[in-house]
Amino acid sequence: MSTSPVYLDLSSNIKYAINQTKLSIEKAIQGEPNHPFYPNLNENRQLSRDVRFAVGIYEELANYEGEKVKKAVKEGDINSVLYNFNQSLFKIAENAKKEGIWLKKQYEAKKEADDQDYCRIKGLEEEVAKKEVSSDQMSDWESMMTTMKAEMEKKMEEMFQDMKIKFESAQEEVKKTQNNEDRKENSEKEEYLNKIDEMENELADQDVQLERLKNKIEWYKKNEGKLVYKLEEKSAEVTKLNYTINKIYKEDWEVIRRVEELRKKLVKSENLLKNTVELHEKEAKEWKEKEWEMGGKQRETDYELGRVKMELKEVKDALKSMDPEEEFAYFF
Repeated sequence: MSTSPVYLDLSSNIKYAINQTKLSIEKAIQGEPNHPFYPNLNENRQLSRDVRFAVGIYEELANYEGEKVKKAVKEGDINSVLYNFNQSLFKIAENAKKEGIWLKKQYEAKKEADDQDYCRIKGLEEEVAKKEVSSDQMSDWESMMTTMKAEMEKKMEEMFQDMKIKFESAQEEVKKTQNNEDRKENSEKEEYLNKIDEMENELADQDVQLERLKNKIEWYKKNEGKLVYKLEEKSAEVTKLNYTINKIYKEDWEVIRRVEELRKKLVKSENLLKNTVELHEKEAKEWKEKEWEMGGKQRETDYELGRVKMELKEVKDALKSMDPEEEFAYFF
């Protein structure tokens, strides 16, 4: 799969080069039309949104380069301008290719994890289908749930720390730019700062969501012992009811009505046990979906930070190349 944009000479059409680069971006992130990375993309809303967002980011960067070169061709060395334009498009296409590989790896890892979770759930359903729950089975189930919670906590903590590091790096870059250009305030800089503020607010919201999720996990840890105790009680009750039923049938046929009542209690206990397990399976699935959703938000923040840093660098380079009169004209 080729991701290289079209090379330009003096007679090349800028619009054609941008369109070819956009085509390369789509192939890099979604795959070739006859060999797509995600055959069922429309059925997965989160994945579809991530792919569209990634394609849109790099296409917008290509459009930005096009507008910039149209303006620069009128004022500077055409050969130099077109060469720089070509190099910028090439970098955008290569970055899109890396982004496509990363998204594909994330999709395959999530698919593999979902398959493993499905196998675990099916195994748990088969165990619950039995009337009696042995102590060994109870211990295995408890160990599995504990492992899943620990993995989830570790992933969330790693995601949170990675977001903080990237955000602090972006803040430091903005501070350096502001210190070097503190006398060159303009509306475009203010727009960038507003975007940084929006990302700060989004990060704060994610901190709140992460804290809520941690509190929920802590609540689950505190109540896990109660759940295991209830399951053991229900298992003992099932054994006791079975013993009582057998004894009644052997001793006196006149108490059949009592036997039927005991059987109803047995069915009720089994249903309660099944509903309890299904409830916690549902919670585990919701945690998994929440983790994936937060991962998507993190990637959106990363894309926006990268774009802001690139645009700030472009402004900084443009300002450095201007003389004092051009600087004044640029801002006013």
